[in-house]
Amino acid sequence: MRPRLQSEREDWMQQAVADGAGICLLPEFSAIVPGLALRPVSGLNLERQVSFVSVSGSGNAPALRHLRMMVGSHRWPHSAGASKQ
Repeated sequence: MRPRLQSEREDWMQQAVADGAGICLLPEFSAIVPGLALRPVSGLNLERQVSFVSVSGSGNAPALRHLRMMVGSHRWPHSAGASKQ
């Protein structure tokens, strides 16, 4: 495959696909723009790992401490093939 359009903005890519400009692969739990037709991909091992990392300590802003608490208490979804770490 030779990509014709590339961007770090996933919403722009999704909108281009919704407008009929091609196809794209999206993570299972992505936010989806209206107008996309979704189809599962099988037979490929497509995965990613996202990490939240911060340095613990009294120097952190209250907003960062709150975000860390929210990340730690959220019940994150796992796809059928994902392993809990």
